[in-house]
Amino acid sequence: MKQHFWHINYVLVLDLISMVFIAIAFYLLTHEQIWVAISTLAAICLIAIIIFKANHNMKGAALIKNPTFEGAKDALERLSDWAKWLSGIQTAALGGLALLINNRPGIEKEPFVLVTALLFGVALICSAWVLSSLPSISLRIYATYGSQMRLKSPRTGTSKKYEIYELPFYHAFKGIPLSYVVTLQHWYWGIGILSFTWVLIQLPNYKPKQKDKASLIDIQINKESNIALYRTKNIYT
Repeated sequence: MKQHFWHINYVLVLDLISMVFIAIAFYLLTHEQIWVAISTLAAICLIAIIIFKANHNMKGAALIKNPTFEGAKDALERLSDWAKWLSGIQTAALGGLALLINNRPGIEKEPFVLVTALLFGVALICSAWVLSSLPSISLRIYATYGSQMRLKSPRTGTSKKYEIYELPFYHAFKGIPLSYVVTLQHWYWGIGILSFTWVLIQLPNYKPKQKDKASLIDIQINKESNIALYRTKNIYT
């Protein structure tokens, strides 16, 4: 129970982070990038439709013969570890994007900054969905195993219902398998990385803003340096 509670809180944090960065992306619309945002969101929707169609067409070929309960448990653990690792990398990438564009006048007008923020934000939402679906899938495969045990089925521990990637990622969304959300996560993240790379290439064109006034620390350092220089001069004169 504690593990499931932590899992849910972790997903909520990821959702919150991704929503914040999507909000930042939409804030950039004030810099006349409305068509960039519309085009990016349209591309995101188009990718989702294409992948859904491809996923549906390849469903038969992707099925594993005689999946087992033990295999499903092991796959869930590995997928959970991988999803946590990827969500951490995605969060770090979003933070890195914010840090790189901070205090660089004009870079907010670079279209790929907005594109990267949107793609990373959507990819992080997909990561949160994958993580939040794992407890639901775990409950379902244990329910299947328990039912087989009660019925003393000769095929106990083996069922098509143990093919976790073809199970609905939430019980209420029967037409959307887990494999679809995981694939979306890959594509949005991959395209976001390409967009982020272009932002890095353009970064030298935008110089950091110079400080208008010296900070208190700078003033103190200069003061102490001048005092030391004056004392040194008096020693040799």
